Amino acid sequence: MPSDQLLSVNVTTSLLKIHQRAVERCQLLCDPQNNSEVMKTIAVSLLTNFVSNHLEYAIDFYTVNRPPLDTKFEPTVRPFLTTIGNANITYHNLDKFFSEKILPNIHDSVIGNEVRKVRQEEMSRIEEKISAEINHSLNSITSWIKIILKSRQEKDDFNSICTAQNATKACNEVCQFLMNHVIDTFKGPIDGDNLQHVMMELGVRFHGALLDHLMTYP
Repeated sequence: MPSDQLLSVNVTTSLLKIHQRAVERCQLLCDPQNNSEVMKTIAVSLLTNFVSNHLEYAIDFYTVNRPPLDTKFEPTVRPFLTTIGNANITYHNLDKFFSEKILPNIHDSVIGNEVRKVRQEEMSRIEEKISAEINHSLNSITSWIKIILKSRQEKDDFNSICTAQNATKACNEVCQFLMNHVIDTFKGPIDGDNLQHVMMELGVRFHGALLDHLMTYP
């Protein structure tokens, strides 16, 4: 089963609705003195279902089953980015739920801090795994760029007047790969400042690969 099917926004939305009903029952039935402790229990249950059993499972599934880099075929990052897109929506929905439904109903400051700490730890672990997979994707992209440059670049490209006025075959293929299979694929699943940071890191790696490639020619 593809990892993007393992992480469903519809499922996470249903989970939130279930926990929202739990919060409403807590407000209605619990002794006010025990309300904060019960809310903590709901919060921990929510984090377990969302983070460990859903978000983390889908990302780990992708990590274990992702195809190895093949020098004969260009890498595809679309399945992973689809998973990231769903994870991004889920993260924002979860954060909104905590801010609007959980934390306002925890009146004990000690318990409130405990819940915030658990949430931070859980989400930090997911962010680290996502960052590791993005790094792997960028490595795959950079490796493929190097393969294109090495296999398509001709020595005569640097001695031709015509080449000075037109892009070489290697240049065209790299640009087409980046525009058609990389940049547009990242847009959407990754947004805002995160997209800017990822594109900047890709640019740095592309510049390094291009510089190393050019240094091989006298």
